[in-house]
Amino acid sequence: MVSKKSFVLALVLSLLLTAMLCAPLAAADINLKVTPQADGVYVPVHTPVKLAGDLAKADPRNIIVKLTEGGGKAVPGQIVDGEGGKELWWIIPSAKADKTSLWTATLTAGKAKLKETFSFRDTPGKHFDVLLNSKPVTRYMCERDTSDDKTKHNTYKVYNHVFDEAGEKFLTKGPGGKFTHHRGIFIGFSRTSANGKRYDTWHMKNVTQTHQKFAGQAAGPVLAKYTALINWNEGEDKPIISEQREITVYNQGDSAILLLDFHTKLTAAAGDVVLDGDPEHAGCQYRPHDDVSKNKSAKYMFHKDGLNLKKDKDLPWAALTYKLNDKQYHVQYLAHPSIPKGNTYSAYRDYGRFGAYFKKQIAKGETLELRYRFYVAKGDMPDRKEMEQRYTAFVTPPKAEVFKE
Repeated sequence: MVSKKSFVLALVLSLLLTAMLCAPLAAADINLKVTPQADGVYVPVHTPVKLAGDLAKADPRNIIVKLTEGGGKAVPGQIVDGEGGKELWWIIPSAKADKTSLWTATLTAGKAKLKETFSFRDTPGKHFDVLLNSKPVTRYMCERDTSDDKTKHNTYKVYNHVFDEAGEKFLTKGPGGKFTHHRGIFIGFSRTSANGKRYDTWHMKNVTQTHQKFAGQAAGPVLAKYTALINWNEGEDKPIISEQREITVYNQGDSAILLLDFHTKLTAAAGDVVLDGDPEHAGCQYRPHDDVSKNKSAKYMFHKDGLNLKKDKDLPWAALTYKLNDKQYHVQYLAHPSIPKGNTYSAYRDYGRFGAYFKKQIAKGETLELRYRFYVAKGDMPDRKEMEQRYTAFVTPPKAEVFKE
């Protein structure tokens, strides 16, 4: 028989448990002012935020964020760990230059069930995919296989592939074909020197770019971001340059296939390093699928007409359009103005490899930071106005700040 004391204790515990289950989750509202610097659609915006209480302790993946502008339709947000602390990210569906808008971000602790979200798919030692709604959008190629000469050749550098709109075929090139060293989105310098030696980190002669490990990952409804540590080696295991490469992919709805930030930090690991080459054989580049070398469909656009690419330097952006699988695609390559001056473009080959290079010395132990953005979409080349807006949003993103009413 249950005693009266035991019954009361059980009742109290039951009531406490019910109260805990019914209690509201930790939540907070943040008011924001946003002023875009250019017109545009699907523009990434972010601001530092300070979270309190349980939200401050929560894993960013377990914070649900919804933003509304003036009581309008809600759009998803995402809390991301940044270098200076927590950051709130979201995408502005339609931005108007110099028009300040007021947003409210509602943050709730919990696991969101979202139809649209980024995720990762890792094939260890081979490649690493970023997926949106379970569909791959880009693949980081990180294999290093020295089992025979062919696999050594095929895996001597790291790079990113871009998938088509269906997430099935590559829009970019891998090993082989016309100029085997051209691969997807990649970086290298044909005249790299250190400690009195010359290295070719473009054609990869007696050098390798070898993935070491991943140093961080974040994925949600707004963006996917990962950091890869890479050694540029003399031979297989003597680092000349240590690289920290951060890749960020933003949700663009149906307006684009890919908006990707390529943010790299190159550190001189063994001595003073000089990065050099020429417009054809150095820098950060985009190379479309090898079929473009056969149909010779590549055409280019710049921020203005009449340029002489051998003399005109430090161009803000260049764009490429090409035909592949009976479809038309276009790519915009954006170089941040913080890149060393003298940035010289190569963007005229009919097979579509394009990008820019510079010459720069890095003292031993020092780091060179580089930022690029790639926009890939289906369809014909848009007009310059759209591409200028996208460049402005890259170099001067919308001003966002937290305020109290």
